[in-house]
Amino acid sequence: MSMLENKIKVVVYPSGGADDTLTIADAMQQVLDYFALLSKAETKEPGTQVSVVWRLESATTNSPFTVEATAASSDPEIAVERQALSARNALQDGLGLIFRGEAKPIWMDADAETLMRRIIARNLNGIGRTDVIIDSEARPIILDHRAARRAQNFLDLKAAEEAAQVEDLSRKEFGSVEGQVTGLTTHYTKPALMIRARLSGREVKCVLPSIHAQAIGAQHQWDEVWRNQRVIVTGLCHYEKMGNLFRVDADEISRVVARDVPLDDLRDPTFSNGLTPQEHLDRLWGQNHG
Repeated sequence: MSMLENKIKVVVYPSGGADDTLTIADAMQQVLDYFALLSKAETKEPGTQVSVVWRLESATTNSPFTVEATAASSDPEIAVERQALSARNALQDGLGLIFRGEAKPIWMDADAETLMRRIIARNLNGIGRTDVIIDSEARPIILDHRAARRAQNFLDLKAAEEAAQVEDLSRKEFGSVEGQVTGLTTHYTKPALMIRARLSGREVKCVLPSIHAQAIGAQHQWDEVWRNQRVIVTGLCHYEKMGNLFRVDADEISRVVARDVPLDDLRDPTFSNGLTPQEHLDRLWGQNHG
């Protein structure tokens, strides 16, 4: 590339309509989102957490709104020229794929897509065109209204395709969950307790029937007795699309009482028929003893 310095320029043009004006908020946020997207496209060098920091080189609020930045290292002792160049190239290629409605770049995760959608939305309302320039002699990456509409339709189509491929695991079934009580809440005016499930660690809302609600009494009394207690809640279990339990319509709630058990109570002198532990293991694995 002819631009030897690791620089990037973003130019924001107002919409062409007579009544349209470019707000400073839209222009500045458009630039910020582009640089955040550039960071998403960056691949860090193996074995290092050093990242590219884009330092402000120049800015002008004269129309068109223009910002130019230069790459620097988050660690002054480590150079990031190749890292910055790779990020710029990845951004250029990725934006081209999106604007042409061809594919999503591999670096575009959910957060990057959110940034991309915000950029597109501004270009459809208030911003006429956004140019990204990473090579002074090459054509800028241009996002105008037509490209923005095409990119938006493409992302919507990909989102629908991805949603169709996800298996819907939502269901209702009778069962139980064990967990630690973390608080008291409500569910459509019905009292409910929150527990942290022992196996998943997720918060689960357990909606209480009236008989349990009456037994709980005042909230402060309930907190004193039940908070941090281990319980088993049995009832109708509700699972969301990803298969995670999120609510139980409780029929029964029982407290789990742990007790200390002496080790001698767990020992069975007849378990190994008089064999030593090593002899017992050898017999299990097929070893013979004379």
